[in-house]
Amino acid sequence: MATDVNALVVSDDALMSSALARLLIEDAAIAVSAARARGSAEVVRACHHVGPDVVIVDLGDDASATGEVAAGIPSAVRGVISLVRHDDPGLIAQMFAAGACGVVSKDAEPGELVRAVREVSAGHLFASRTAMRLVLDELASPRPTSARHPVAAAELRARALAQNDRIVDAR
Repeated sequence: MATDVNALVVSDDALMSSALARLLIEDAAIAVSAARARGSAEVVRACHHVGPDVVIVDLGDDASATGEVAAGIPSAVRGVISLVRHDDPGLIAQMFAAGACGVVSKDAEPGELVRAVREVSAGHLFASRTAMRLVLDELASPRPTSARHPVAAAELRARALAQNDRIVDAR
């Protein structure tokens, strides 16, 4: 089977980038490169060197770094997928606002990362089940529940309604 998608996995942790690459390699349609980067500038350099269709970033829970990556990658890259901790809906919204096309919670099932790569490479937005559940709970809440990254429920609703892309729930 020929590869359909070239993915670059970049983490500030060499073991994490290797583990994520191994997970993605199991799908014969995804060609994978892995790199270690200590910040957004190194991720952007790796993207220019490798030329991926999709880049998966794990640089901690830093939406500004995700924004710097999204702004600096070559135009041929179809999207950035951010890995985030699983307990903060405000952070998930910030990742999308910063330019991520996909957000996968670190407690997601392994197949969700594969699905994220496929969906983002096809031009869609993607949120893992846990990420989607947290955001939807936040939208339904009368007041934001996120203490670390407060995002008003009205702001999340407006962003969701303004989104022209299809949001894909991992099922």
